[in-house]
Amino acid sequence: MFERDSPLWLTIAGIGLVTILLTGYGAYYDLYRLPALLYAAMLGGFVALTLLLLPAGRRVSMWIPFWAIGYLVWSIASYAWAVNQSGWMNESLILDSTLVALVALAQFVRWQDLHDCVMIAGQIAIGLVFVTLVIRPGLAYHTSEGARGLDGAFIHKNAMAMCVLMTTAMVLTFHPRQHTRRWFVAGVVVMLLVGETTTGLSCLAVMLGTAYLIDRYPRMKQTLGRASGVLALGGVAVLVAAGWAIFANAVELSGKDLTFSKRTDIWDSVSRAVAIRPLAGYGHGVWINLYGEPAVTINQRIGFVVAEAHSAYWESRLRLGWVGFLLLAGGLVMLAVRAAKLVVAGHPLGKLTALFVVLMVLFGFSEASPSLGVWPALLATLGSFQLRELNLPTRQAVGAAPSRRSPIRRP
Repeated sequence: MFERDSPLWLTIAGIGLVTILLTGYGAYYDLYRLPALLYAAMLGGFVALTLLLLPAGRRVSMWIPFWAIGYLVWSIASYAWAVNQSGWMNESLILDSTLVALVALAQFVRWQDLHDCVMIAGQIAIGLVFVTLVIRPGLAYHTSEGARGLDGAFIHKNAMAMCVLMTTAMVLTFHPRQHTRRWFVAGVVVMLLVGETTTGLSCLAVMLGTAYLIDRYPRMKQTLGRASGVLALGGVAVLVAAGWAIFANAVELSGKDLTFSKRTDIWDSVSRAVAIRPLAGYGHGVWINLYGEPAVTINQRIGFVVAEAHSAYWESRLRLGWVGFLLLAGGLVMLAVRAAKLVVAGHPLGKLTALFVVLMVLFGFSEASPSLGVWPALLATLGSFQLRELNLPTRQAVGAAPSRRSPIRRP
């Protein structure tokens, strides 16, 4: 994508994808914030330039999940009932333009190119963490209670953790050298420990376990035949049940309490606000004015100030109601089902999307970000690549080799 002989339109698409990912991750949030209108115009420019420079006669297949179209339409329609319509304009420009631009640019590239973009964005973001630590250590590392740890220029340490773990998913899936994969994971563990993010460390552990099971699946299938699928599902069910049984003890051992740093108080207060508008929610911009409804009442009930629901479930229901949440959840379920199909077929995209589902679910439990911005956009983008691969002839979808310059080696 970024080689000398790469066509200009492909390079521009790649730059656009990297820009969206970096901004969506929030990698430079505390250093510089792009105005919403400028950001949307910039993304529109990347898409327009790619289209203009596309060679005449080149066909572009559009594989866009239906849920993503419905989610976008519902998100835009929420302006009609938003409690803060000026705040809606500001937030919706960022959230919806991210979704549209990322999915649109993904239609012009291969999934191997997306790998390159995610890796480049991840490397830049990790580099920015250390640059910020050098130039502004007080900004990059916090010592105050409640927000202790390393986060670089990210808005929060868990935002940094999600970015780092998305990059880790790419490394675990595609890097051909086991030695490099192990050293990378070791470096990530150090970053998460210094960041003091229990959620990030827990998610990494589950991702490593998931990657291990997927890597062992071909051998299991060869040994057990058709029974391997049933046994694999049974094993996952047993692990989930065991995890649920020891959940309380595991939380206490991690140094947390069962209120998850008072998140249960936040969820209880948000749930009361959601009960007033269960179907459609309050629209985007609900947290822009903390002195307006429903934010002010939510914070009064809690006894301290928050600017998010600290849960993807409650955040999506607060903003877009049951409709928005079910569209997003439906997209995640479809991604997981197709990931299983691709794993069985031996396609590396299956492993990547499975790790992405783990990332979304575990962080979505305690953070609002998986329901916002770049993460639903990545969900739709990966779903788009899944549709494309599953609808290609078998010899192309499963057996096709990556390009000679691609660093990806299929297992």
